[in-house]
Amino acid sequence: MEFHADAVAAGVSGSNNLVSALSRIEVAGNCYATALSDANDRLKENKVAQNIFINQLTVLRSLASEYKLPVRQGLPEVSYHFIQSFPVAGWPYFIICIHGPGKRLNKMVGYFR
Repeated sequence: MEFHADAVAAGVSGSNNLVSALSRIEVAGNCYATALSDANDRLKENKVAQNIFINQLTVLRSLASEYKLPVRQGLPEVSYHFIQSFPVAGWPYFIICIHGPGKRLNKMVGYFR
């Protein structure tokens, strides 16, 4: 039943749009995990995130800038090819590539109190 719903969605929206949406979801989920990890580190310093989703968007936009991804309506266009361009180790490797182990996103500083 769920497979049929997915097949209908792909038929209506087009397979390229579906692949792009799924790729963006994967990236957004990992940007959210990065924002949560940073918030957890700052919590140890008694700093609280005012809005974790703004921090997630900051990570997402940082990623778009770093990899020169095209942006449409404020969000990066993420292709399947972009996702597949990273090693098998996947996103943990990807996040370290952008921020380095133990580094913080200084752009998020203004969103903590």
